[in-house]
Amino acid sequence: MGVQVRERRLANGLVTFDCDCYHAGQRISVKTGEKVDPLKKREYTAAKRGAELRAKELESALKSDPLSVFEKKQRNHRDFIAFCEGLAKSRDKAPAWLNMIKHLKDYHGGKELPMAYVNEVFGQRFRGYLSKLESCNNTTRKNYLAVFKAAVRVAAKEGYLEDFAGKLQNIKVADTLRNFLTIEHIEALSATECRQNVIKYAFLFSCFTGLRCSDVEALRFCDVEISNNRRFISYQQKKTKKYEWIPLNKQAEIYLEQAAALHIKGSETEQRIFVLPQRSTLSKALKQWGINAGLPFHLHFHISRHTYAALSLQGGVPIYNLSKMMGHSSVAMTEIYSHLIPEAKIAAVDALPTLSSFKSTK
Repeated sequence: MGVQVRERRLANGLVTFDCDCYHAGQRISVKTGEKVDPLKKREYTAAKRGAELRAKELESALKSDPLSVFEKKQRNHRDFIAFCEGLAKSRDKAPAWLNMIKHLKDYHGGKELPMAYVNEVFGQRFRGYLSKLESCNNTTRKNYLAVFKAAVRVAAKEGYLEDFAGKLQNIKVADTLRNFLTIEHIEALSATECRQNVIKYAFLFSCFTGLRCSDVEALRFCDVEISNNRRFISYQQKKTKKYEWIPLNKQAEIYLEQAAALHIKGSETEQRIFVLPQRSTLSKALKQWGINAGLPFHLHFHISRHTYAALSLQGGVPIYNLSKMMGHSSVAMTEIYSHLIPEAKIAAVDALPTLSSFKSTK
């Protein structure tokens, strides 16, 4: 029993590395997929190191379950990109998944990507590729890497490869300015005409519920329920797939009723409440609406979610409760909004004691 790394020279002068696995008189050769120029020492060393890491993984698997290694050889030929496309389809073709797959294809040259080629070295190189993409910002790069790691974990769970996702360091995101609306801003928007009333009602509804644009858009009449004389919405988040329950305040109810009034009476309960236009039209309408209302920054839909967080913290809602209300998976995600409230910092500083020798004698 054992695994040996074998260097194999190709007809074009490049070299590749195979892992030869031996057990009970049988031998299989697992290709690593790395093809490098032996004269380029850095690339050659990295490829060889990747093959050695793969050999260690195979040797460990041989010791625990030899049959899995031999049976897995056939599975290793499955295309990882096609596997990711299947995952994207099961997630309603989420944009982050589709874009990650596009970049994965670009990085790999549009060729088929066998599972056997997807290892820690490949992951580190793809991470480096994403971190240098000029077509997107760091937050987007981080999201693409997170999607790639999620795909790796699923593939590992199904036995196609080793789970190396935890070894890929996240792409750091610089702190960004998060604009939010004050009550005065909201009143100015409310008094200003918008290109489409449904856009106006949807945005303001989000300011008082914290729903993302995708969740507002997907909200149906049947998602609105009444319990103990209190109206609330019960829905599944598009982004996280989690089911949420949110009680509505009076202001949110007003915008809900205004949106419902735009529908023909007798509408089916499965009908969407906020029938919004395509995103490009929505973005242009919000931007112009904000300009007309005299806002000091460009308006986009996610500002409504920032606004909900800011108003809630200003109203004294504990950050743990706000985290649950916003559907965050951890309080850490909610803490990014705490800097929006300067009053909290002022109160914290004012709470510090003053030495008796410096106290005013007045």
